Amino acid sequence: MAFLKNLVLLLVLIVAATECAEAKTITCNFDFDLKSISFGNVLNKKSINKEFESNGIKFKYHVDNTSDFSDVNDYMTMENAQGHKMTYALSCY
Repeated sequence: MAFLKNLVLLLVLIVAATECAEAKTITCNFDFDLKSISFGNVLNKKSINKEFESNGIKFKYHVDNTSDFSDVNDYMTMENAQGHKMTYALSCY
């Protein structure tokens, strides 16, 4: 019986700790056509790296430190099929 009580207490503590952790949304602006991107539900992540492809262009987003944003260390790159790459600074908040 004591084992069951301890198990229930452990589960309650895990659920409480999970609910106390802050999930936040990070939004980053870039100068390319005055656009922005949002990274939703960022939960205890030190950095963010996202990649995707659209219309033959590869997009890569890098946020170095989610608790201390930097216009130098946070950036996005766009690369076309010929390998031409453009890099833009991100202003995150």
